[in-house]
Amino acid sequence: MSSEETYAKALRIMELAKSSTNPSRRRMMMDNAFALIREAKCERQKEPAKSATEGPPKYRVWLRGANGYLYFDLPMARRSDALWAAETLAAALSEDYDRYALWCGQTQLFNSPTSQAVFSCRTAVEVTQASQQIVLDAEELALANHQILAESRHLIATTARMRQILTEPPDTTDTRATRDKKLPKDSSASP
Repeated sequence: MSSEETYAKALRIMELAKSSTNPSRRRMMMDNAFALIREAKCERQKEPAKSATEGPPKYRVWLRGANGYLYFDLPMARRSDALWAAETLAAALSEDYDRYALWCGQTQLFNSPTSQAVFSCRTAVEVTQASQQIVLDAEELALANHQILAESRHLIATTARMRQILTEPPDTTDTRATRDKKLPKDSSASP
């Protein structure tokens, strides 16, 4: 297991500890998480240094709501794609989460209420099809693995629309503005 994987496991354990109501169990889980963080630091010192050009920056979108936190890693090369993906996911999950933030490593790029997020095909910069597929995969992952989100009609409708956008053949006469007109009325976040 690499140092990054060990560190990610420690963060997941910390999130689980936060939701634990048993103080002794919470303390045990936090102790385990801190032990994993120490282990990750030792592993990182033994690993060869990574070059800065090793790959695209790692983006992560965090969502916060009454159900806790949810995050998705966005392996995108362009910041504009990551911003679009974060807003699209926030709009799709706006019924269940009230805030979202986009991070690049340890730097927060954006933080906003999900009620202001809008799913739109019209962007200032063309979003790559690979980025659109990443968002669709994230939405489908949320539907498949989260019991409460699996019942969200808004998320189901947005995922279906995203799937339709990706599967329809590219039409040179079909502009992004035309595709936006085809969006259902509830595809933008409701207040």
